[in-house]
Amino acid sequence: MDRPVVFNFLCFRDSFKVSLRCSVIYTHKDFQSDRTAVPLHQIWQMKSDKELSLRVKAFNQNDEMIYDHTHQSDSFGHFSLKFKTNDNQGKVSYLKLYETSQKAGIECYVGSFIPENIDFKTQRIIVSDFDKTLVDTKYSTLREVYKSMSSPIDSFPSIKTSIDILTSRINEDYLPFILSASPHFYEKPIRDWLYANKIFTNRIFLKDYRDAFSFFKGELAMKDLKAQGFYKLNSLVEIFLLTGAPKQIILMGDGFEADSIIYLTLRSIITEKMDPIDVWESVRKIDAFKLTSKQNALFLNKLYRLQALFSTHKAYMSIYIRSPKNQMEQIKSRVLPCPFLEKQKGIINFFEA
Repeated sequence: MDRPVVFNFLCFRDSFKVSLRCSVIYTHKDFQSDRTAVPLHQIWQMKSDKELSLRVKAFNQNDEMIYDHTHQSDSFGHFSLKFKTNDNQGKVSYLKLYETSQKAGIECYVGSFIPENIDFKTQRIIVSDFDKTLVDTKYSTLREVYKSMSSPIDSFPSIKTSIDILTSRINEDYLPFILSASPHFYEKPIRDWLYANKIFTNRIFLKDYRDAFSFFKGELAMKDLKAQGFYKLNSLVEIFLLTGAPKQIILMGDGFEADSIIYLTLRSIITEKMDPIDVWESVRKIDAFKLTSKQNALFLNKLYRLQALFSTHKAYMSIYIRSPKNQMEQIKSRVLPCPFLEKQKGIINFFEA
């Protein structure tokens, strides 16, 4: 019998509000099975394509219910919500979640969760790419794609220098996030790999390929299977919204695709305080983005939300880009497509690994 399962769960709380992001799917699969260490065994997550309802109950430290509301997902079972509680009710201590859409009057218990307190941690965050940054994966041919999906992630070489940079910043109280264009069913295999390498975080953002295959419902398009600009920008803004405009930001990526362009685009608004319309007019023509007409409007809206989020203070952003030794000079000498991006290239920390 299918039952609701929650995954990709993130929940943060501060003195004023709770931010929650998760996905729910109905399945009879054993989500916690050891077999899920191989991505191919989690491909069942591709099947869900419907709206769900999630009843959220929040309780304070005295076990008093201080919030009770039902929320609707998007077409793929994704939930992204925020809510506030009254000051005299106290902070949210834990949540209980119930899926309610399958049959009237029946609530399926999903689980209890403790929000992460971000009062002090949001001053510093670090966001790292995964493929080619932490693990030297290969996806150039169909054979390589199949090997990636049918093998544990630890069958690929780890990139020790990148891992050392990430773990050293975590030890300095940077809150870690993993942002990857890998399919969403890689979530548990990636998390298992992170834990095995003593990177203790479940804050993993992955691309939902159902979105790209849905021609009318999603934000992504088929071209976004390769072009990462819109997806990564969108996800980074979500991370900033969840954590409340951090003051110190580190972004880690690789020199194989467009991470430098994406990260410097964000820095142009967050640190350099450029007008979003000027940034948008320049970057929307870049191959890394290749925006559709729908994404054009969404992209500009995201940039304005980013500007508003960081309008009250200046955030400092550091960028680390990994390169193999034999490609370092080629990557460093690559001319970026916009003058304001090229001007900022000097702040990038290129490292060999």
